[in-house]
Amino acid sequence: MPGKVFISHDRQDTSRCAGLLAALDAWGIDYWFDRQEASAAQQLSNQVQMALAESTVFLRICTPSTRRSFWMSMALGAFLGLQADDHHQGRDNQRRLVNVILDSGYIREPFDRTTTVLDATDTAHPEWVNDLREALDLPPLADPAATAAAIYSRPPKRGISRRQALGLGVAGAAVLAAAGAGGLVLLSNKGGSPTVHTPTPTPTPPTNDPRLQWFFPADDKIVSPPIVAGGVVYTASNTGTVYALDADAGTLLWSQPLREVISNAMALANGLLYVRAHTQLYVLDIAAQGKTKLHTESLFITEPAIVAGRLYIGQSPPEIDSLDPQNLRFLWSTVIAGNPSSAPAVVGNVAFVATDQSYLEAYSAVKSDTLIWRRKLGGSVLHSKPVVANGVVYIGSDDHRFYAFDTRTGADHWPKPFETGGVIEATALVSDGTVYVGSGDGVLYALDAATGKLRWSYKTGAPIFNVAPVLEAGVLYVASEDHHVYALDPANGKVLRSYECAGPILVTPAIVGDTLYVGDLANYVYAFHLT
Repeated sequence: MPGKVFISHDRQDTSRCAGLLAALDAWGIDYWFDRQEASAAQQLSNQVQMALAESTVFLRICTPSTRRSFWMSMALGAFLGLQADDHHQGRDNQRRLVNVILDSGYIREPFDRTTTVLDATDTAHPEWVNDLREALDLPPLADPAATAAAIYSRPPKRGISRRQALGLGVAGAAVLAAAGAGGLVLLSNKGGSPTVHTPTPTPTPPTNDPRLQWFFPADDKIVSPPIVAGGVVYTASNTGTVYALDADAGTLLWSQPLREVISNAMALANGLLYVRAHTQLYVLDIAAQGKTKLHTESLFITEPAIVAGRLYIGQSPPEIDSLDPQNLRFLWSTVIAGNPSSAPAVVGNVAFVATDQSYLEAYSAVKSDTLIWRRKLGGSVLHSKPVVANGVVYIGSDDHRFYAFDTRTGADHWPKPFETGGVIEATALVSDGTVYVGSGDGVLYALDAATGKLRWSYKTGAPIFNVAPVLEAGVLYVASEDHHVYALDPANGKVLRSYECAGPILVTPAIVGDTLYVGDLANYVYAFHLT
């Protein structure tokens, strides 16, 4: 039987959803579709939370507006939290997340790789309609082309059909968008006059975690791991705003809007903050409240890394560059096979590079265009950063495997790669003969660094992406998309405690003194007391 569907969209895209809503009407699907955003509120209304709780499918409308939508981030975080609750109660696969791309300008996000992604813009391949029907527990259509064309190109229509709402169970109500400012109209199924519910602002924190020290609301998803130095927390949002926060109080010291998408880690050295944006590398002077000191005008596609006084970054056309961090003068450049997919790992005179064609390559870091060795891994792209320890380079792939190679020759260090249940985009941590790495299957694995054999594993409630484990004072910390940072015993994986955020976490936390700093996709930066 088809489940109930929560349709998440930016209100600028309301009219673009008309064809999809018409198809769902024709298929007999009950769904929630809100035509307004309650912009006065800081949390989801009770009605929205109830609709999310009753939905088995979260249908996310993907356009260029998606990344900027605060409410879409909030709803997504809440749904992923429900998925995590299901997991902890042994009810996996009860809820599905489906992305429908209605605009070719949409930039895919990290979690898209473990989500059902349907590209409605690819008019030559209408089979995505049957993939959508499968997600809704419906049989396939013999000819989905007409439906695909109607969903993608159907002109906007006025009004709203009686199915453009999701039934609210015991209350027997359906929720429609109000014509008023930010309100929700509740229409009884038995008839009667509509009443307007206007959500009210709340000053309450985004999490009830008792260890919360402070929180800071940013303008968008936090996508850059926090850097803590000199009593200041530096981080950045997806829309391109760099923040400097007081590490003790969480108050804003300064912010610098770069007006470009930021999607990677930053680097800090010598009083300068290096920020990779979509088309440029910015150097911000932190003593001058983040004023831009230098910037390039090339398409940089990896996060910056500073090693032994040099700045390394990958860019397109495919190459790895070494620059003087003070003036961005090029010192060394190497052309590689495929676009670099993460910052290089530079050890001694060798740079280890991962590419979007699933190559791991070792180059001389002092002589341009000198390849030492190259390995083709399974899968199609490498997202995790290579990690080098004790003469071995470790890296994960989207083929679900984790590899280990000899740094000098590129020969296999283990008898075979270690297989996980999901794509590996997280960066590993190597410590005391153990490799710790997270996977898209939501599991943190502890492997013997010499043999690749499993020592222990811990399963979180959602994928582990883009984050590296952190070992501090004998405790291992790892972040998950299930809204939590877990503190584990590194010897056996036993949970010592956890810290709850409002949204999925895609950045590595930072731990300084007795405080844990982290940001999430619900647009918050947090500081937690460790104990």
